[in-house]
Amino acid sequence: MHAHPADAVHTDDLDAHRDLVDRLFCKPNAPYGPYERAGEPEVIVPGLLFRVELNYPGDLAGRLEASVFIGIQGFAGELWEHEVRGLLRLDALSHPALPTIRSGGFDAANEVAFAITESQGQALNVDATVRWAQSERIEAFEAFSVLLDALNHLHGARLMHRNLTLGALRAVQRHGEDAVTVQLSRFELSTLIGNLVRRTALQNSAQVGELVRRLYLAAPQGMDQARHLAYLAPETLDFLLHERSGRRREWATTDVFGLGVLGFEWFCGPIPELLPEEFARAQAAAGPAQAIALATLRARMRAHLTGRVDLPKPLVSLLREMLEEAPEERITSFQALRRLEQNWEGIRRLWEDAADEVPRLVAFLPDQSVETIFELRKWISHSPDTPAGREALRNFYVRELRGAELVWSPNGAVGFANDEPEKLQEARWVLIGEQAVWFCAFLYDQDLLTRQRGEQHEDTLVIKYLKDRNHAQALVRAQPRRKVGRIEVVPFYPGQSLAKVRAGRPSWRPLTESVKRARARSSEEQEFLRSLDFLLAYQRTALDARKYPFIRTDKAEDPGLAVLTWDEHRDAAWRHRSQLLTAFSTDPKRRPRLSDFVENLDVDSDFITLDVVPGHQRGPYFGHRVIKVDLVERRDRDTIVVRPHRNQDRVPSIGWLRPSDDGGSEPQIARQAKARTMLENQAALIRSLRAPISYDLGRGRWRSAPDAQLEGEAPDRINDMLALQPFYALQGPPGTGKSTVAAHALRRFLREEPGARVLVSAQSNYALDNLAARLIKEMPDVLILRETPDGQDDEERVKDHTVLAHTLGRLTDRLAKTIESQLTWMLHPERLSPEERRRFEELPPGERPLPLNDQDRPVADAWLQSVTSNQIELTDRIKNGASIVLATCSIAATITDTDRDPGDMFDWVIVEEAAKAWPTELIIPLVLGTRWTLIGDHRQLGAHREEEVLQFLRSLRDHPDKDMRLHYDEREMRERVLRMFGHLFVDREEPDTGPVSYHASPLGQLNLQFRMHPDIAQPVGRAFYPYVPFRPDDDGLPKSFLGTSSLADLDHGVQRPGFLRGAALVWLDTTGLEDCAEHPYWYNQGEVEVIDRLVDRMRPAPLAVDRPAEDDGGLVVLTPYRAQKNLLENKGLLRGRVHTVHSFQGREADRVIVSLVRTTRSGNTVAGNVGHVGRNEVANVLLSRGRRLLVLVGGFAHFAEHGGTSWDIITKTVRRYGRIVPAEQLTGE
Repeated sequence: MHAHPADAVHTDDLDAHRDLVDRLFCKPNAPYGPYERAGEPEVIVPGLLFRVELNYPGDLAGRLEASVFIGIQGFAGELWEHEVRGLLRLDALSHPALPTIRSGGFDAANEVAFAITESQGQALNVDATVRWAQSERIEAFEAFSVLLDALNHLHGARLMHRNLTLGALRAVQRHGEDAVTVQLSRFELSTLIGNLVRRTALQNSAQVGELVRRLYLAAPQGMDQARHLAYLAPETLDFLLHERSGRRREWATTDVFGLGVLGFEWFCGPIPELLPEEFARAQAAAGPAQAIALATLRARMRAHLTGRVDLPKPLVSLLREMLEEAPEERITSFQALRRLEQNWEGIRRLWEDAADEVPRLVAFLPDQSVETIFELRKWISHSPDTPAGREALRNFYVRELRGAELVWSPNGAVGFANDEPEKLQEARWVLIGEQAVWFCAFLYDQDLLTRQRGEQHEDTLVIKYLKDRNHAQALVRAQPRRKVGRIEVVPFYPGQSLAKVRAGRPSWRPLTESVKRARARSSEEQEFLRSLDFLLAYQRTALDARKYPFIRTDKAEDPGLAVLTWDEHRDAAWRHRSQLLTAFSTDPKRRPRLSDFVENLDVDSDFITLDVVPGHQRGPYFGHRVIKVDLVERRDRDTIVVRPHRNQDRVPSIGWLRPSDDGGSEPQIARQAKARTMLENQAALIRSLRAPISYDLGRGRWRSAPDAQLEGEAPDRINDMLALQPFYALQGPPGTGKSTVAAHALRRFLREEPGARVLVSAQSNYALDNLAARLIKEMPDVLILRETPDGQDDEERVKDHTVLAHTLGRLTDRLAKTIESQLTWMLHPERLSPEERRRFEELPPGERPLPLNDQDRPVADAWLQSVTSNQIELTDRIKNGASIVLATCSIAATITDTDRDPGDMFDWVIVEEAAKAWPTELIIPLVLGTRWTLIGDHRQLGAHREEEVLQFLRSLRDHPDKDMRLHYDEREMRERVLRMFGHLFVDREEPDTGPVSYHASPLGQLNLQFRMHPDIAQPVGRAFYPYVPFRPDDDGLPKSFLGTSSLADLDHGVQRPGFLRGAALVWLDTTGLEDCAEHPYWYNQGEVEVIDRLVDRMRPAPLAVDRPAEDDGGLVVLTPYRAQKNLLENKGLLRGRVHTVHSFQGREADRVIVSLVRTTRSGNTVAGNVGHVGRNEVANVLLSRGRRLLVLVGGFAHFAEHGGTSWDIITKTVRRYGRIVPAEQLTGE
């Protein structure tokens, strides 16, 4: 009889553990290597858990620690899963005092699982640590602050440590860094203890209870048992020493107690020396007697604190509240951190012997405050350009900053203000005031004529920008933070010397350094973030290039009109304000002259509307005093004539203009920039977006029957989406059911995790609501909230009535009516209508609300009045209680604008249409979660105007400025980031470059489509979804991995014209028709007539235009060109049915007609000959929208001969599977 391969590790034989580690991690070809074993295995829980130190081969500095769980199908498997999930959440927090996971997985053959983290560092020697803290109080205080901040982050992520004693702390010096950090560790015990305690409470198992006690009672090496027990909270000792396991509860404040004892020893002294008698009694006692002795010791510790007048009073008070006996009366980690932050400077100054220090200096710029503080916000009553106004401004700052706190913004004011990027990035130090946040930079000397900078002065912060608190909640809640203490505010003008007022001032450096949390980044991470920054800067630049300065030149002309001439002098100064804008503007195609630009604007309305603002300044500000004007005519290349919308509006004599549609772009870019700032401290997300590594935490438990009825790979992809964490990406060709997979996965997830919160996002409202409708259908009992912009009618954004019912206003109304109805039934049933009374009377007795007694009636009456008069509380309950929140990428940025809970984050973020969004849009929802799933298809349309970005990068090859050339040098990374979703899958197709996850890939693909008739799917699959490497069929055409469900094999039922009967794929060939010729910019009148005639003769006729296009008989017409769309829309039968490619991506219709327009060979390039449809992603979308009928209208020979490789495949496939019909036949019918 042979032994099972896992039997050896189900013992505590160190030889067996050593052999297992070597086989799994260290030997040549080890499945989870290559590592070297740096020490002997250490048994933590016999038969359940051991750990061992590892290092990379030849790199002794890069120490790692592996926790190995034995028996993954049992209790150990549960522990491992919870352990890795917890570590992944900690990793997402990216805190210097929390561990970082590096790998993880399970080995089914050996029935073990493992988690590998960065080395937990050096264990602390209790006496040496206390001596260090006593001699280096400021350094110890900083370390204590960081630990408390880490604990706050831990609790904010809804995690607990459960065993925060000295044994859980390690001194860590990260590779390549000088600083030593005290770090929380031993989270595997946290998970283990939490699970064991819950089992003990439920099952009251003596064996499990004994295991818990062993784990808690084990003192660190060299530490007395009583001293170790002093770190354990009273509620824990009650459980351990009184053996009252069934009554134990978990409290987050239990962790606070352990950290409070650490603070007591660090700042007061060693417990055995300070309280020798009480400590000796605790050391000598056992069992319940020891519990009593420890309670006495704790009471004496609190009494000792009360008498320590030599310590800072705020610190004494804080430690006293951290050591409260009752857990419910103990201060929380969040409250403790806020208390520490508010008193940080006062405590530090006392130890620096600088209690009488003069106030720190803050300078403000009166000239910049005229518009921002006086005119816009009216926070002062006199303009700062007057003496009275300057004094009012100074007094305002004194009031505004009297309780200010300092935080760090890694990217300065980028995303919060408008200015040159370099200046915005300098303002990294932020003062949190009562009404606004104030972005500051250090004062520096500057020569006004040459603009050259001189010495920087760290004793003075200069206020550069501001943002209202309500719109900067990420900074208002930022950690770490410090109370700034006493400050003095003084006015400052550029070029002015502040030497006299600066004399004797303290430096800001200790404060600024204490709030700056920086982490060493790899060169790859830095390049990735630089690419994101470039894409943000590019978007701002492209937007700025659409702003033009003008001078009004009309004299005695029509008073209702204004003649505006481009001001080339101011424009030159505007263009040269930044190197990026200068380089962008060199190509007249990117930035044409004023009239050319305005005349060729791509707008949906009949008129071209512009925003106009007054101003002589070098740069425009469109924040207020905006006048809307319509273009009347073009005079010459530099002059246009406009008419104001309102007669009373007067166009200024000098000012700036931009397209009105650009007004919404500024806040969208600002939201992207704020998300980029939040990304700075999320190393795990950065890694996942660059080269994702995920861990299979499913252990097979997600492979079950509920999804078995789904066809194709859907059940497997659902399993992967649920099991692989923290990252998963799903790619699927058109019609493969990506939304269905996501809906099924979410339903199962919320059944397992009923308290979890999920954010579902997409770039477009249509794609979001398509998925939302499926989620609502799948989960009718789950609270689902559809977020919409404030101040806008929900019906403008949400067209699906099922989804509209889940917007905040409608959910609130429905909940209010339900509560009001139930309370009225319980209080005053006679006030209900007969229908409402009957509804309650027909309820089963167990579900029918009971009448209230006299004692409860006043409370219910007050609640009823509150519900009917004020729904704010209900609104907050819905926002905080929704299990699924739906928001577009841009609107996701506003979800937490007014949410002050620092621990509020989503357990899972799912983004649909991920390949279509800019990466800077994608990160908006992603930074709000700790687990991420992207869904999309990179072979359809990608980020808007991504080709223009790549062309611009190529144009920088010979740029004279080295910073501009850097973008060219790093263009490959810029492109990778721009096409982030697609590159994940392209990498997988290339050997040795794909992301690695043990026995699992974080990338999935769907290969079975349900939308298109099999004949329609043939050209789509062969041209755009071929096997890689190439697999030809007998005719040399590429085979495709895209299959078609039998459910899609349905006839469209169209009987006339006759050539459509029984044919799903038809090419109506216009070759040879004289009137079917292209015209520049781009339209084809002949194709319009052909399509109009085809629709007119179609029998059965298409559904009415107000019916859903995807229903049987629904019809749309697609074209790549807006000019052609406009001509098609002029036909009565076609009005309301015509769409461009971009506007119809993600949608489908039963019948689709495509107008290809182009007919003439114009050179040797595909783009020159067939235009936009020469791009695979455009052609893919055009061909894949139809369900049962696809009709292509255009010159067959032209596209076959001049359309490039893809159209060669398409035309050959149409010839094989479709029907080619000369357009003349339509005339003859």
